[in-house]
Formats: sequence, structure tokens, C-alpha cells
Amino acid sequence: MRSRLVVLLTLLLSMVLCGCHPAGKEQLAFICSNEESICKNWRDAYAAATGKNVSYLRLPTAQALTRISSSPKTREFDVWVGGPAENYVLAKRRGLLSAYQPAGISDIPEAMRDGEGYWFGVYGSLLGFCSDQTALAARGLPVPRSWAELANPQYRTLVAASSPLTSGTAFTVVRVLDEIYADQASTAIRNIYDNVPRLTNSGTAPVKTVLAGEAAIAITFTPYCAGKSEATKPLTISYPQEGTSYEIGSAALLKNAGRVGEAKRFLDWLSQKAGQGVAVKSATPQLAIIRSIPGSLASRLEQDDPYILPARPQKSAADRDRWLTWFARQEWRQ
Repeated sequence: MRSRLVVLLTLLLSMVLCGCHPAGKEQLAFICSNEESICKNWRDAYAAATGKNVSYLRLPTAQALTRISSSPKTREFDVWVGGPAENYVLAKRRGLLSAYQPAGISDIPEAMRDGEGYWFGVYGSLLGFCSDQTALAARGLPVPRSWAELANPQYRTLVAASSPLTSGTAFTVVRVLDEIYADQASTAIRNIYDNVPRLTNSGTAPVKTVLAGEAAIAITFTPYCAGKSEATKPLTISYPQEGTSYEIGSAALLKNAGRVGEAKRFLDWLSQKAGQGVAVKSATPQLAIIRSIPGSLASRLEQDDPYILPARPQKSAADRDRWLTWFARQEWRQ
């Protein structure tokens, strides 16, 4: 009797851990590298529209890529959605993705999708600073409006940022500083990160650090700033005058997906108004990729302010290992 109970409990536990659903219904499992609430909204909205049982696991971008790379044949997930496009470029190079042209592909700008159909953009976000102006004013400090200002020792211990070793947001920071400062990029990165007492794993976490009063400035994609501050205290959004950039939050079909048909239908949905509208209407409002939704990323990039550097997923992917090795060796520390 006892052995049967142990077996039963083991089976139940395994079902909970893997997000299993009752047999007889086609399921879908995706790995998500966006804000937790948006991951949940994608799941719930798609399930409501289709009647399917859907599960997801939320992981920061770099950790998601590692998870997919380390278990490519387990069929654990069918789709990966969320996180900057350069990570999808790497996943494609490693043979982890399958090509698929979703139903809404024609409405996605060519620069925001893979030419061979391995990934496409689902949402976009601009990189910037989210500041607690009250906390800064209490110290006699202004809201930073440039990378050079942010590197000033007057902000020592007041800056919250994520680690490029785990976060796609953080690698966007590195990519921008690399492009702006060129040969002096490593010095610029050291000076800025010297003001960060500890690095978070996720790119969404720095705003939480500011809201908790443990920092006064977060480096992050600004939708996280707007969404998280509404219910607590307002945060001031600013963009570095030297230049900033953006993420093309992407989606792709995983090569060893166990439920290919449902995965493709989910990607069709993500490529069209219904799916892309979920992130736009969320509490952490992001920009749609498709032009048929007003205020899309493409239309935002046509504005002059702030100065926005283009996202170059191919180049970013090529530079990624060099910078991650640099960070792993702790060379960013002064």
C-alpha cells in the first residue's frame, strides 16, 4: 500500500512540475522571456480563444536559451516567445529552431523577422532609465539623461541593472554602449556598472529594486517602468541623449516541438492583431510589431526623439560571446 502511495505521489508531482494537463486534449507548452504578467496573458488569451490547455515557463532570455540548448530533444516546449532577437539568431545557428512563416508575416517589417522564417517580432520596447525622482531629489541629485551622467560616482549604489549573463535586456545595454563608445566601450561599461551594487538575473527586476527603495534608477526597457510604477509610486522615464536602442521581442517554433500543429497555430495568433494586441494592452504596455496596430515599433522608430540606434540582431549575436566572456571573467569590475 505504501509503495503504491509513493508511486501515485510521484506521478502527481511529475505532472505538476511539467505543467501536464488531462489526457485527450491537445496541449501547448511555451517558454517565455517576457514580463511574467504578459506570459500569463498570452497563455490565458490563447486558451480562451481556442479552448486549448496551455502551459508556460517564464525564464530570462539567456537562461531560456541555455535551457533550450541543454535539452534540445526532450520536447519540453513547443514555442519560445519573448526576449531580444539576437538570441533567436543564436538559437537558429545552433539548430534549435524550425522555419515557419506564420499567417501574419506580411505585416511584419522585414528588418523585424528572419529572412528564412526562423523567427519574427512580436513586440518592441525602448531601452531607457526609470528613476525615482523623489529619492534622487532627497539626495540633491538630478534624473540622469545620458550614459555619461549615469556613470558619475554621485550615483554610486543607486543604480539597478541586470546581468548580461542571464538577461537579454542587459545585453542590449552592452550592445548600445559598444556602438556608442567603440574602443572605449569597456571603460564606459565599467564606470556605469560601478554604480550598481548587485546585478539582477532578470531585466524586469531592476524596476522592482527601485520600487522597493533599494535603488533610485533602473536601466531597463521602459514599458516595465510604466507598468510596475502605476500601483505604487510614479517613476520618471528618461532616455540617454547619446543614443538608445530597442528590443525586437521575438517568437519561434522549436525544432523538436512535440505539438507542431498547435505550435504553428499559436505562432499564427502571435503574428496577428489578436496576439500582438495582448502585450500592447497589458499593464506593462509594449509596442506592437505589425503596422496595422497604431503606435507600432516601426512608427515609433520614425520619430526623431530620442536618438535610436537600429537593432542589428546578426551583429549582436556575433558579438555576444565576446562580451559574455568579458563579463564572466569579472572584467566589468573596476
